[in-house]
Amino acid sequence: MPLFDKLAPGRPLTISGQIYATSDVRTARCTAGQGELPFKVGRGWEARVADFRAGDRFLSLDYSDVAARVYVGQAVDLGDLKPQLLRDPSEISDAAGHFRGKVSALACPSCGAPVKCVPGITVHIVCPSCHSEVDTSGSVATVLAAGASLEKVPFTLALGAEAVIEGTRYSILGAMRRAESDGGSEWSEYLLYAPGRKFIWLVETSEGWQRAEVLDRWPLWDGAAHATLGDRRFDKSSDYGARVTFAAGSFNWRVSVGDTVRVMEFTSGPLRLAAEASNEELTWSRSSQLPLDQVRAWFGGHVHAEQAPHPGYMETARRILIALLFINAIPLLFATGNSLPYALFGAAAIYLPAYFLDRLDANDNEE
Repeated sequence: MPLFDKLAPGRPLTISGQIYATSDVRTARCTAGQGELPFKVGRGWEARVADFRAGDRFLSLDYSDVAARVYVGQAVDLGDLKPQLLRDPSEISDAAGHFRGKVSALACPSCGAPVKCVPGITVHIVCPSCHSEVDTSGSVATVLAAGASLEKVPFTLALGAEAVIEGTRYSILGAMRRAESDGGSEWSEYLLYAPGRKFIWLVETSEGWQRAEVLDRWPLWDGAAHATLGDRRFDKSSDYGARVTFAAGSFNWRVSVGDTVRVMEFTSGPLRLAAEASNEELTWSRSSQLPLDQVRAWFGGHVHAEQAPHPGYMETARRILIALLFINAIPLLFATGNSLPYALFGAAAIYLPAYFLDRLDANDNEE
């Protein structure tokens, strides 16, 4: 077995002839224990665990003891488990005070404004009124931090907006803005939830809309420029850093302004795969293009198209440079003298101002 300290998200591991990709590496500290368990638990006990994925195969290495323990299984949907002898929802509500999976309102501990959340699923909320970060993983919601109001950052879709998608009513629980780490383009992402269904992400960029879902069954990828999902091959198209610049609403993981991940995108026709890697975790998602008319049909009057994000100055500068390169490629090849310095100077004159303008916009959004 590899050493725990040598593991990192995305790195391959071969066990029994099967190649797995490292999906999650972290140390968890036990806060309480109850009942009979096949290992020692109690406050302060630490578990060092790494998870790996290969298609729908699942592998965990537990380094809590001297020798690593290996657990294998596969990813399934809740319906595949065919659970029996479950309690009635009314009994759960009476016993716990909340029905897991039902969207309800929580009063923000900072300002008192109602915030939609899903008890038992959302563990982190960013209040849309005062922008305080609220930890809901415990029995009492705790305020973590405060920030600017939601109105400072325009979103095309509003928090709480509802849409009927494929016969199921979804609501927007969270919205965030992310930007390329080098100060490039910026985009919006919306988290949609319906009881008993998988989360749906709507991604809004300068090029249009995309519908995305986090994958339970991972593509086959060896770290090279190609990934395979089913019988379809995807080619690597981009590799960049993404940074959270704004977040509001509730999420099923802890999110804060300044969080960064490495994003690797793979395309195959209209479909796109994205691998997002942080220091502790790797996730895969699949997205497809979504017409604006479809978004309007789903959300009706909740769509504010005039608030759609502009493509960004650097993105515009890139398009101009590509167009100029295409137009002047042949003349530059046959030009007499050394014209390269002039071409580089012209490109810098277009690109550098765009870079600083985007940085100013990013700083304004953070403030």
